[in-house]
Amino acid sequence: MLNVDAVINSIPDMTEQKRATWSANAARVIARGAKSNRDYANAVRIYEAIAAFEATRPASTQLVAASGLEWDRTTQGRTTFRGFDGSRLVARVTRVKPRKFVACVNGTDLPDTYPTLFAARIAAAEAHAERHGASASLGRAA
Repeated sequence: MLNVDAVINSIPDMTEQKRATWSANAARVIARGAKSNRDYANAVRIYEAIAAFEATRPASTQLVAASGLEWDRTTQGRTTFRGFDGSRLVARVTRVKPRKFVACVNGTDLPDTYPTLFAARIAAAEAHAERHGASASLGRAA
């Protein structure tokens, strides 16, 4: 039997891929609904714990300012880059395959794909600014 507390406590030590797998599995269980589903409550706990962990803003040394938001730095093997406005997670850019990136802003997927991380970050930052009525010009440095 799965010890949910042990899984939740190990989230900070999990790789990005392992967190994505746990999150997807929990989402699948949640999608089946609570009725006659003994794993539903545990799946919700795991899903919410992963979401809370990923929404936590890392130290400033682990972020880079680009296009008006602060983004996760590029590191070997990283496929998902989070964008923060202050302490709030507002955007996510994911490398789907080489030279193909998708962006999600405030829970809404942008309709286009982008050939570079830089282009996806700019599009995400512009979409965020557009949705929040920000008229300040966005920086173009990555």
